[in-house]
Amino acid sequence: MQFFKKHWWKALFVAVMAILGIGLWSNSKNKFQLDIIRCPKDYGGLLTAPIMKEDAYNFIVPLGNFNPGSGHIIPTDHMYMANTTNNKSAKAEVFAAGDMWLTELNESKAYDEQGALIASEINFSFNPCREITLEYVVNELAPDFENDLQPILKSSKADCQSGKKLHGLSKQCKYSLNYKVSAGQLLGWTDQNEATLDVGAYDTRVS
Repeated sequence: MQFFKKHWWKALFVAVMAILGIGLWSNSKNKFQLDIIRCPKDYGGLLTAPIMKEDAYNFIVPLGNFNPGSGHIIPTDHMYMANTTNNKSAKAEVFAAGDMWLTELNESKAYDEQGALIASEINFSFNPCREITLEYVVNELAPDFENDLQPILKSSKADCQSGKKLHGLSKQCKYSLNYKVSAGQLLGWTDQNEATLDVGAYDTRVS
């Protein structure tokens, strides 16, 4: 009790600073949320550009696909825009489907036993409006887009994890962002060998 009487002002100072810190964080988060429009009921005008060119895919694998070989042992919550022909000489371009906010980026890389990069995958989470998230995956970033992102990623606090794989190492990093892209903007390319784009859309208003 004597200790509290002597140091009460220190406890008060810590409490006030904690409240101010929470308030500043909350205001920053709310300001970002206010920058994103609320979603229209009919989804009209949100997605105004194709994600891929028409000749880049010839087949769509719908929701609910099973693929135990790639880790999908339960029905998928995303679809695939795939090139099932033998004409895979070029990587497929991937574009922003609308004016959207990039709110999360997950980067996965795999290395062989000598430390050489053997595979790369970037998973985007976009919000064209507050309640809808659009996700898709590319294997390589477009140079202009990557140049814009690099200083933002470097200044962001990344949540990274590394681990050993059967024949090398893997590393995954997750970034929370606030970066706006424009409809039709080139974001990157799919893998040349697979030429398949994973696409998912989620609406928090739908249970």
